[in-house]
Amino acid sequence: MEEKAFVGNEIEMKDSSSVHARSQT
Repeated sequence: MEEKAFVGNEIEMKDSSSVHARSQT
């Protein structure tokens, strides 16, 4: 459910999200 919302945030915080998303994925 957070995947869709995460994608939008990834574009804004791609720098921070990239590292965080990799750990959560």
